[in-house]
Amino acid sequence: MLEGMEPRDGALLLKLDTDVSDFEDGAIEGFAIAGEDRRFHPADVACAEKGKDDRGRTQYDRKQLVLTSPLVPHPIHFRYAWGRNPLANLQATGNKDLPFATQRSDEWPMEEVPL
Repeated sequence: MLEGMEPRDGALLLKLDTDVSDFEDGAIEGFAIAGEDRRFHPADVACAEKGKDDRGRTQYDRKQLVLTSPLVPHPIHFRYAWGRNPLANLQATGNKDLPFATQRSDEWPMEEVPL
């Protein structure tokens, strides 16, 4: 479940209640972000960095996702697995049968969102 969302330095930070990943431990797909212009673009997704371990390796927080796109400099909303035939692969880590639900953060009427 989504616990919170906040814009941060040209990105959206999503806070989740459990660790997540894609079902094959590859790139997370299915997110789109939009700015004030209401135009959604596919988002690049990464887990938030939470520091380094004792060997200097970057550690990631799998409960926080960072969404970015070069086409959306100041994102304010996201959509996940949204559309007629969504391609999305986010799941709870360790539970391959529990996908992340289709959702959106905006409440924009569909007729007001540009194609």
